[in-house]
Amino acid sequence: MSEKKEMQVQDLSAKVLKPERTNLAPTANGAKIHAWESIRLLLACQQANERIVQICVKRTEHKQRREDSHRAVGKASEVIRRLGEEFDVIRREEQAKDSETAGFRSRLEQLEHELVLTSSNRRYREISQEIERCRQKVEQLEAVELEILERKEAKEREFAGAKKFLDELRQRFDQEGQRIAKALEDLNAEEQHEGERLQGLKSEFCAEDEWLQHFERLVNGGKVNAVVEIVQETCPGCHLRICTSLRQEARTLDHMVRCENRDCGRIIYSTSGATIHCLTVGDLSQGRLPLPLQCAVWGVQSVRIRDIWGNWHEVRAAGDWLTGLERLFAAHALSPGERVKLVKAGNSEDVLRFEPEMVSRQELDQLVNRVRSSAEPVALDAIVAELLETKARVYRLKLLSFKVRSELEKLEGIYFSGDLVWHSPLWELPKPSVIPLLPPRHPRPPIAVSLLPSETTVTLTEDAIGAGEFRISPAFQGRFDGASSGDTVTIKHGVSEAFVVDFDVTAKALKGVALQKWYHFNALEAGDRVTLAVRDAEHRVFHIHTTWKRDFRRLLEQRRKGAAGFAGRPRDLLYGLLVEANQALHYRDLWSRAAEL
Repeated sequence: MSEKKEMQVQDLSAKVLKPERTNLAPTANGAKIHAWESIRLLLACQQANERIVQICVKRTEHKQRREDSHRAVGKASEVIRRLGEEFDVIRREEQAKDSETAGFRSRLEQLEHELVLTSSNRRYREISQEIERCRQKVEQLEAVELEILERKEAKEREFAGAKKFLDELRQRFDQEGQRIAKALEDLNAEEQHEGERLQGLKSEFCAEDEWLQHFERLVNGGKVNAVVEIVQETCPGCHLRICTSLRQEARTLDHMVRCENRDCGRIIYSTSGATIHCLTVGDLSQGRLPLPLQCAVWGVQSVRIRDIWGNWHEVRAAGDWLTGLERLFAAHALSPGERVKLVKAGNSEDVLRFEPEMVSRQELDQLVNRVRSSAEPVALDAIVAELLETKARVYRLKLLSFKVRSELEKLEGIYFSGDLVWHSPLWELPKPSVIPLLPPRHPRPPIAVSLLPSETTVTLTEDAIGAGEFRISPAFQGRFDGASSGDTVTIKHGVSEAFVVDFDVTAKALKGVALQKWYHFNALEAGDRVTLAVRDAEHRVFHIHTTWKRDFRRLLEQRRKGAAGFAGRPRDLLYGLLVEANQALHYRDLWSRAAEL
């Protein structure tokens, strides 16, 4: 049953992941190309279309910026024209006032001359009154002329500033216009290049190729991303989930697969999953593996492969193969018939992870035959070291034995007892002496939980503070009976906060980054004492706090010396006050108690 299932998986992997495709599309010159090659060409066409759209957008932006500069220059010129007209109005007004003032002054001179020649008192008074009126009128006109002169000077300064701004604006516009013209020339050349490249890519297809026709229909319908890769079981174009059978077809990539959404219809493909390949003699001698689909689709030329030890290998893509894998094969002691896996590592298409089978089907059959032919139970490590001597030197023996055991446990008629393996149940042996008997283990007496201490106190060291470690005293270790390394322990601190640390059986200590941060947060130093108290023994929940009485004594000492307030750790002081009062207080009440102190 298991062999049949493995054969089906192997056939499916070969069908899905081999680069040789069954459905090939004809090109313009009559040659045949792979389906993944059609995907690669369409992706290149799509990239060219996207670049042409970006060029059109940039061209529109440049033209809009040039039009904005034209409008800015036009507005500045309009301001200059308006200021010129206002200046002309002020100048004409100034000339009119000058002419009027000159007339009154001429009249004033005539009146003064007539005043000297008159002999009549009555006429003398009339001339004097008229002279006074003329003088007042001249003074008024001179005040108006002074105001007009100030307005004229202000308008001249404004006109000069606007003229300077217009000159600078025209200079910037000329420079910007040159840059825009150069950018438009470059964009036109790039658009022409992309158009020629797009036509060259389309010429790779035949005149009535279904891939190209459907692609052009999608692009003409406004779908720029006409070819998409399935992401998290959904189509990136319409964001609807794709059924399992269609995802499998897209992963097979031997014919065109379309999104089942009628409003979408995009061409979909998938490069997810691992590339599984059964090595042949030719593969090992030439150091090659079939080119994974993601590398074929994206046209990757160089690939970095990481082996199981974390070493990187640079290989090249040559046609439908990855070449230059001799050193990788030798490092893993691979043989014909073994299956290897190439898994995509990270988000890059040119980074893969290499996962060998470690134990081939032929080697596993040899181990099974050896176990079935043995007259007595045998040690698994011994037969693995004997039959897989080369791989035992490459891989660690324990790792290889673990892999072999995981495969043998899937088979019927193979039984294990510790490190021994046999083809019959080990409890039905005719001679029990064949199996070495272990010394009897005396049951451990139960621990009286009521006799265990409820808290433990340790004195911190520099190493413990730096490593975030809390060593458990021997008397308190009974609280962790049955725990193993890596088990989590909840540590509460302050009033209602908590963090999680790991238990280390070997060091008999609690360790964790959170504990290290708590040490630094409370400014603990070497020599300070920290107490761990039980809160929930069944779920391993404890409460940790510093020696609060020390802080309390510091507070009292500071109060006696006239210090302004508490310089210790408020959380530990509050906890101490709560324990000292032996009553439940609200959080703000605790702060009030601290303030009273």
